[in-house]
Amino acid sequence: MLRLLLDECLSPTLVARAQARGVDATHVRFLGKAGYQDYNLIDIILAGEYCFVTNNARDFLKLFAEVEWHDGLVIILPQTRLAEQIVLFEAALDFVGGLDHTINRVVEVHSATDIRLSNLPPDELR
Repeated sequence: MLRLLLDECLSPTLVARAQARGVDATHVRFLGKAGYQDYNLIDIILAGEYCFVTNNARDFLKLFAEVEWHDGLVIILPQTRLAEQIVLFEAALDFVGGLDHTINRVVEVHSATDIRLSNLPPDELR
């Protein structure tokens, strides 16, 4: 079952959107981890078997590339206001819901109609 953890750069109100769809979701703030450095969050993400949702592509792509196995990374690339975050997050949920799994996958949401899927680490490195 998909479990999402949303980064503090995204609105906590998005959690209710996921939960309304039956997705197990929480927010870094709800876990009492607001303000944690990104490199400290990776252990929490991995231990909780979360698919992590963030705006922070630069840091989390590096961190996720260093682990052999993870439950997925969803990057909502445009840093936008809440109304647009909701649209992009809903599009991401639709996309991820159509996948057979998110293990070692990265979903990059460039817009509601431009969502890209890749493997991390890439298949050739496994």
